[in-house]
Amino acid sequence: RLDENENVEEPTADSTTAPADSGSFESQAAAKKKAALRNVGTLTPVEDFKLLIEQGSPSFSEVSKQMCNIILELVHNSHGDALFEKAFQCLQCLRETCINKLEPKVFNDLEILLKRQASTMDGRKDFWQKIIDGIFFSEIKNMNIDVRFTYTLKLVLDSL
Repeated sequence: RLDENENVEEPTADSTTAPADSGSFESQAAAKKKAALRNVGTLTPVEDFKLLIEQGSPSFSEVSKQMCNIILELVHNSHGDALFEKAFQCLQCLRETCINKLEPKVFNDLEILLKRQASTMDGRKDFWQKIIDGIFFSEIKNMNIDVRFTYTLKLVLDSL
């Protein structure tokens, strides 16, 4: 599912489209893509996710499901650790958004699933270790732990 064409709908010309002479081609193209974005894609998932959350449509629940699926897809389809950094950035973005929206269940459920998959798939234990090292140990070190996310923290500590 690496084809991004399904991520945007073709914009239609209407009175809200800026005239060709106002602004650069790049800014006009970006504005059209922003207006037409409907799904989180694999090329720029963090940007897509943030934009969809900002737009408020589709719902937070739907957009977060899309982001979870993208994270799982990136981890599963990664050759070695090639896509781990992108998946990790998505995971961090999802976590921050879940904290801000007071929706810890989305993040916690994904972490449970990632832990299960990491323990059963060769080469994916490294991703789980990256999660432990990158998100949770920095939280413990800084004592910046959100109570709603302590279940996931328990999962991490149990996996050590």
